[in-house]
Amino acid sequence: HAEDFNATLLRTIEQVQQSPRCSPVEVRQDFWQRFGEWERLEELRLSRPSAFKALPFAPGGSGENP
Repeated sequence: HAEDFNATLLRTIEQVQQSPRCSPVEVRQDFWQRFGEWERLEELRLSRPSAFKALPFAPGGSGENP
């Protein structure tokens, strides 16, 4: 059974190595700035959830803020 696993693993590795590579993904120039802003908002949401209760509901939202 271990031999079957080894053979399967080797076949899978060969298939992956022979597969075409994906093209590089374009990342927006301001990605890290936006990520940092999101992190600060998430920290605020966790430490002061009432701050988010004061925000208006999102249009078409479920009537609850995150």
